[in-house]
This record gives sequence, structure tokens and C-alpha cells, in this order.
Amino acid sequence: MTLLVVLGSGSTPVLAQVIDPQSLVGEWTGQWSSTSRAQVSGPYSMVISKVEGDKVTGRVERSAQKNASFAFVGTLEGNKLVIDRPGSKTELEISDNQMRGGSFGTYRGTITLNKK
Repeated sequence: MTLLVVLGSGSTPVLAQVIDPQSLVGEWTGQWSSTSRAQVSGPYSMVISKVEGDKVTGRVERSAQKNASFAFVGTLEGNKLVIDRPGSKTELEISDNQMRGGSFGTYRGTITLNKK
């Protein structure tokens, strides 16, 4: 019996995780922490009510030094949810039942959410 071992060179490409868009619908909760000098943090909640194609509709409630509550229509780009609002852009990478990323613009910070 002969055993043949083949070793390849180069790296294996990493594929982006395929997201079932409907799995995003529901409540996501976690923390938001500012990356500014103030170092404020607090609870962050996102309720996704609808996903149609690449459009994601929902509502965010954030508590910290300044409370914020707003409705949004975001875009699903592969495994990333992008919420682009005047003065602020949020990008969250989705992996299973977790989202991680940050906000850029008026409110800069990191966000970590878990699906309830």
C-alpha cells in the first residue's frame, strides 16, 4: 500500500460567512462605549423589524451620557450591517448571534450586540 501526501503552497482563501437575512429580525442587546475622551458607555439595544433584500429596518436605543433613540433603514453588505445617518455611520460585522463594530462621526464608539 502506498500513501501519497500532497502539500499545497499558498494560503486558503477565507470566505465571508453567509448570513440568512431573516435571522437578523428580532432584538439585539449589548454595550456601546465611546472612543472619545469622555469614555462614556452604556446599554445599547437594536430591534430589527424587517429585512427585505439588502434593506434592514429597525430601531436603536442607546443609553449613556446622552440618550439616543432612532429608527433606521440600513444596508446588509455581505456579513456587515451598515447604518448611514447624517453625521454618523455605524458598521456592524455579523457572526452567528453576535454583531460587533462601531460608530463613526458625531458619536464615535464601539458596539457589541448579542441576539436575544
